[in-house]
Amino acid sequence: MSARILSSFLLTVILPVALPVLSRAADPSAEEISDKQAAAYTAAFNKGDVASIASMFTEDARYTVDSGVVIEGRSAITTQTEAFFSSSPDARLELVVESSRFLTPDVIVEKGLASVTGTAEPDTTRYTSTQIKQGGKWLIAELEETTLPSADPAAEALSSLEWMIGKWKATGEGIDAESEAIWVLDGHFITRTTRIAQEDGESFVSVEVIGYNPVEDEIQSWIIDNEGGFGSNLWRRDGNKWLVRSQATGPDGGQSSSQHILTVLDDKRFGLETINRIIDGEALPNRDQLEVVRVSESPEPTKKQ
Repeated sequence: MSARILSSFLLTVILPVALPVLSRAADPSAEEISDKQAAAYTAAFNKGDVASIASMFTEDARYTVDSGVVIEGRSAITTQTEAFFSSSPDARLELVVESSRFLTPDVIVEKGLASVTGTAEPDTTRYTSTQIKQGGKWLIAELEETTLPSADPAAEALSSLEWMIGKWKATGEGIDAESEAIWVLDGHFITRTTRIAQEDGESFVSVEVIGYNPVEDEIQSWIIDNEGGFGSNLWRRDGNKWLVRSQATGPDGGQSSSQHILTVLDDKRFGLETINRIIDGEALPNRDQLEVVRVSESPEPTKKQ
């Protein structure tokens, strides 16, 4: 093959094939695009630059926050972001892009972790971001955040009962009772000791261990007393109220059940009402609500022992 023919062959056959390959190699990868976008979003967030953050969303973007609330549209996202920085001006963001891929040449799905500090409750969420290319820019069309499972679900679940920690006293309806709740075993359980004065001068004493059942995803407790009885409780929360369903076995084998309603009034008082009392199949009258008053905080240490 002559040099002229070879040159013509290269120009007409090989180069038209090679040039598109070279062009595609020069295009940024999905990972490179996501890293650049994440860096820009982080920089704007850490400056509290609401306008720049909003400009990274499409006009009809959907943002699902970790609570499940959906914010629709750039305007609403702007309002929500302004409110956030108004209450948390020192908030700082760190993004870790875990994966990024093209769905089409103009659509990227990105997944990663978002950690926010400098707020009342710092947290880390897992996010999924769908970004589309509009007018030469990559914009967020959908963003969804979900809360990561707690690394310590028992401690997290029991934190909702932190108000109970301390010494308490209740009087009324012929009742004179004291109780003390403390953290034990690195905050994974609460023990509550209750003493109820009796007419003979003795005290009825019960010891309750409150913990979290991860299988049922609920708070349960187990109770024993100085007369040889034992029982179990199931705790359910409804706002500032707790419904405690109790099943007990007496020292003579008798069976009883009841429900206790604990209403948190403030950090120094809660109401205690007992309803649906049944002993050995016989229904007993409900007990009116008692006011239980905090006597003192438990001494340190609290959660760590």
